Amino acid sequence: INVINDDEPATIAATLSAASFAENSAVGAAIASINATDPEGSAVTYTLSGTGSDNFAIDASGNITLASTLDYETATSYKLTVVVDDGTYASTEVITVNVADVNEAPTLSAAVAFNAFQENTAIGTTIATSSVTDSDAGAITYSLSGAGSENFSVSADGTVTLASALDYETATAYEITLTASDGDNSVSETLTINVGDINEAPAVSLTVAAGSVAEDVSTGTSIATSSFSDPESDSVSYTLGGVGSNNFSVDANGTITVANSLDFETQTSYELTLTV
Repeated sequence: INVINDDEPATIAATLSAASFAENSAVGAAIASINATDPEGSAVTYTLSGTGSDNFAIDASGNITLASTLDYETATSYKLTVVVDDGTYASTEVITVNVADVNEAPTLSAAVAFNAFQENTAIGTTIATSSVTDSDAGAITYSLSGAGSENFSVSADGTVTLASALDYETATAYEITLTASDGDNSVSETLTINVGDINEAPAVSLTVAAGSVAEDVSTGTSIATSSFSDPESDSVSYTLGGVGSNNFSVDANGTITVANSLDFETQTSYELTLTV
């Protein structure tokens, strides 16, 4: 009795490296090993098929590795068909690769509304807007930090507004950090906020030497002094206005003196306007 050998297909044994694989697993990570035995001892070749099989690779020894990054939000699992071919017959085995979710950091995009904000910008003005993309759809909270960040506020939707008055003479720019957090992960972006100068009016303080002046007071007598402060530290000039102001003069220091003789019978008082 002659026994004729039939060319039988290879048998397959698959072993997964883990029950599931985190979506941030590194490309090249071991996924599974395939042990194929051909009864005739023929050499076998390995291939993968099935939806998403292009995300994986299998080598000549039957080792399956990750070929491209996983994304739980795109696919939570893959059913891969392992094909083992001995040249005559092909055997198949289906393996399931489960993907585990990882809470990924959100992405943040922020834009400052203008290149510069004048120092007289109104409180509540929008300074910057932002948007966040979170693949895990988690709740996002925003915060501000950095020197001068207390001058600004950020709302629940990521809008940054002016919280207190700007002053160019105090700070010409702010670099503040906008942070978005999903509770586990956070992402930040630096906002540069430039302050534009406004030529502000000087402040003047006037002191009258006495409540009244005798009509025979000498020409050149000081009747009032003034002082000023200018935010821009510009040089200033003084002028006098009002009925009868020609009887007085003001020097470069803001001192007002009698320029002409006074006469009670002609005029008992003067209302002068000092302009700086």
